[in-house]
Amino acid sequence: MSHGSTRSNPPNVDDPTLTLFEKIESLKEGVTNILETTAWPGKSAAVARDFLKAIKNAPGLRNTPEPAATSSSDLHNDGQQVIKVLEDVRGRLTGASLKYGAGKEGVSGSIKEVISWGATRSSRILQSCREDAENAWTPLYVTPFEN
Repeated sequence: MSHGSTRSNPPNVDDPTLTLFEKIESLKEGVTNILETTAWPGKSAAVARDFLKAIKNAPGLRNTPEPAATSSSDLHNDGQQVIKVLEDVRGRLTGASLKYGAGKEGVSGSIKEVISWGATRSSRILQSCREDAENAWTPLYVTPFEN
């Protein structure tokens, strides 16, 4: 069976040549890739679309007019927290994708849709991941994610 989340290499946020901005953007791309390439079952598909829209609309560090962090040290610490949370979110999404979803080209997604508990569980995981990402971003941005 093919799973969307296994098609790309995870971003290497330990690369010392990457800036804080590049690490966060790389993780956002990794999360986006999982959300886009997984055929989520049942109602989970709508939750995944909402999460995808939210993460794509999240402001980047470069274009944030008024960071809530008051110093570069605060910004760095808050950015490191975002990285930690996005790594966790990416891991949980990868697990949920492998367990409940199928790659876009896969046929098992329609079979899994029949199992409503799978859709409910994956919806809860997706919603929890979105909430964690939004909460992590709060110190960095004045404007929260939009729906």
